[in-house]
Amino acid sequence: MFENSPLLRGKVVNKTADSIELDSGHVIEVRSAQFRRLRGITCLAVIADEAAFWLVENSTNPDSEILNAVRPTLATTGGPMFIISSPYARKGEVWEIYRRHFGPEGDPNILVCQGESRAFNPSLPQSVIDRAMERDEPAARAEYLAEFRTDIEGFINRDAVIACVTPGVRERMPENRKSLRRLCRSRRRFSRFHDACDYSQGGQGYCSRRRA
Repeated sequence: MFENSPLLRGKVVNKTADSIELDSGHVIEVRSAQFRRLRGITCLAVIADEAAFWLVENSTNPDSEILNAVRPTLATTGGPMFIISSPYARKGEVWEIYRRHFGPEGDPNILVCQGESRAFNPSLPQSVIDRAMERDEPAARAEYLAEFRTDIEGFINRDAVIACVTPGVRERMPENRKSLRRLCRSRRRFSRFHDACDYSQGGQGYCSRRRA
């Protein structure tokens, strides 16, 4: 872009494989998404590319820490952060930003845009999308129709879990109080019950119980 523009070409004073330095003293730089390498700088703007595909769980470099590292770099300049990505799984920072701020109920300072590929780029042939849909519909719907995928979630679907949760409720009393009183008067006492399942990660489920 700089080389093809006579106006911008004259602004470049130095160029490397990862950066372009302008005569104003500003540097346009590409850095890897490693939170330890993004700290301690001042930015006028940040572009986070394909952030939905950054590592989320069980990672030493999760997406949340990457964004936590770059947000302070914009604190004194008030510059924008652009997170640009195709949707992926319904987890991680991109999903949480979409879930909380997409639509009129979201933070007015956060703009979330969602659109199909052809809406942003009408030159994209429909035939390319059609072939992708025939080959792998879930992947194509995420890539070209901007839909978050539900086929790569954990053992239990997120919607199924949320449907069973009442916001703000941390514990419930038994509905049948007579059964509760009988249990309290009973001489039987359970000291341990353990049930662990991890089928989604290829593990094995087991349970154990001991009664005193």
